[in-house]
Amino acid sequence: RNIDVLVGTRLLAYQFNLPPVSLVGILFPEEILMHGDFRSGQKTYQEIIKMMRFADSSGEGEVIIQTDQPKHYCIRSAAEHDYNSFYQKELEYRKLLRYPPFSVMAEIVFQGDNLRTLAREMRKFISSVKANSNEIEVLGPALAPISRLKRKFRIQVILKTEKKKILDAVLSESLKKVKSKLSIKLYE
Repeated sequence: RNIDVLVGTRLLAYQFNLPPVSLVGILFPEEILMHGDFRSGQKTYQEIIKMMRFADSSGEGEVIIQTDQPKHYCIRSAAEHDYNSFYQKELEYRKLLRYPPFSVMAEIVFQGDNLRTLAREMRKFISSVKANSNEIEVLGPALAPISRLKRKFRIQVILKTEKKKILDAVLSESLKKVKSKLSIKLYE
């Protein structure tokens, strides 16, 4: 207990050898909610819970959450340590919007030196997806959240369907013609 004040970013949440503290301040946790990710509520809840564990559990530790959205379900549930409430609300939203676990999604990110070439190849890929199945919803294309990485342009498209077999078959067929470097993330 030689440290009077410790200031850090969310990366502190991943430190497991820090001693308990008497005050934890969590600033602007809703920033994570602004990311274009269907899991942003889940990530916000998890980050708040991770930071709260630094508070002294003997009853003397205090947690202050400074937020513009104190009534948001994931912030309120985390502050109240109410996992069941968070889980039910998150599941309700995912069901309404047909996000996993009520669907299967794949995020495909094309990378390359020339944005026009990438866009052309992405359009061909999307046409192939649509030609191979009418049961897949196509979200995008759009610039990836990190639109340039290591001097490479990045474009993404998200495919969403109810059946993994359909997604697998369409991806297998449509990716045969792709020449760009790409990455694929599957969400079930």
